[in-house]
Amino acid sequence: MRRWPNRTPRSRSSTYSEDRCEEAEREFQAALRLNPNYSYAHPWRAHLLALQGHLDEAVAEMDRALQIDPFTLSTLVIGSMMLSHADRHKEALALGDRAGAVCQQNYGWP
Repeated sequence: MRRWPNRTPRSRSSTYSEDRCEEAEREFQAALRLNPNYSYAHPWRAHLLALQGHLDEAVAEMDRALQIDPFTLSTLVIGSMMLSHADRHKEALALGDRAGAVCQQNYGWP
């Protein structure tokens, strides 16, 4: 049985920062075929799509990520930035506020 490799965010990021976007997309799709609710893959796939200029698709992918896991700080921050780039500023600010609340609740940050 082939298993999905355990990779850190840094190695995932380097995959597509080195102009290997097609490879990264295949890896994200493979991960999501194995587990469509894999909350870690959705925001980073959205980030990849945004880097490639597919902002509408990226926002849709981020919406999916937020449906699956609405409390992960990285998802909230990436989502806020993505919505801002898509000129959906009110939604971006709302996600930013949620990210701030998560920080305060979980980490005691002001």
